[in-house]
Amino acid sequence: MGIEQMGPLEEKAARLIKTGDWADIYPGLTLLDIKDAAILLCLPQTVILQWIGEGKLLALRNSAHQFRIPVDTLMDRRAAIPGMAHVINEICKGYHNLAWLFLIQPVPDEDGLRHVIDLLKEGDMDRLDQAALIWHERLETGPLS
Repeated sequence: MGIEQMGPLEEKAARLIKTGDWADIYPGLTLLDIKDAAILLCLPQTVILQWIGEGKLLALRNSAHQFRIPVDTLMDRRAAIPGMAHVINEICKGYHNLAWLFLIQPVPDEDGLRHVIDLLKEGDMDRLDQAALIWHERLETGPLS
């Protein structure tokens, strides 16, 4: 599939894989390096790296292949969001970048649109899993025409 045939999600994914420049693609996204995340969470850097490896904490890679943690993936900026391992390991098969693209997808709500990450923060795993099924179908079939 050429870039001219890609939808917005696929274009972003392709650019992220190539460049890793998350902040350029998502303006306003605050990313922490391992050291800053450790300070914010009052944990050793080794624990942060362990959590990333276990999928408990989402970390994106930049163009220099360094981990960057979106502040939005921390609960009240004090702890990892419960259920993040389910998203990373089960829904996205261990791919952190794919997990981030899933978490920022809009989902219908009675008050309009919300993001999947809001469902995760609220612990609404049933709606999160429903959103995952729809998202997987979209990835398999491609964007709607």
